Amino acid sequence: MNRCINTSLSIYRGNIPPKAWRHYDLTAFLLLVPIQVPASAQGHSATMQFSDLVRAGFWTMLAVVLVIALLPNAEAPTIFASDKLNHILAFAALSSAAALAWPKVNLVIPICLLAVYGGLIEIVQWRMALGRQGDWMDFAADLAAILVGTLIGRALGSIIRRMSPEPDLGH
Repeated sequence: MNRCINTSLSIYRGNIPPKAWRHYDLTAFLLLVPIQVPASAQGHSATMQFSDLVRAGFWTMLAVVLVIALLPNAEAPTIFASDKLNHILAFAALSSAAALAWPKVNLVIPICLLAVYGGLIEIVQWRMALGRQGDWMDFAADLAAILVGTLIGRALGSIIRRMSPEPDLGH
């Protein structure tokens, strides 16, 4: 345990260069426990990289948005009082994550897929009888958020790639 604490403190103090950080899972780092990378995997992407984390976050957000959208209206959690702002937040976050997770993919693909996803949610809400209703203005808010979120995600990705000594985005 003492070796784990010393290694984690070395990372924190800057004694271990950022290039070597990839051998430590962020969660394990926070718990002061290093991840052992087999010698055969050295030089290969054996740990979860930034884009992998963003992809996992994207799929998680996609599922959470769907579950919230399909809950009865009285039970659905909200962040803002305005339904449109909740749509904008959800789809801006989704499209930003998609742009970060898949930076080499043509922008049209995630924009179209998320637009279809938002449209299908509105159709399902229109058809279900749980106090939900499909709304074209919700869909319009989704589309606007997808466009803005995609641009934000691409800009963040560009900044991260410039700052990173060994970029891992887009593998």
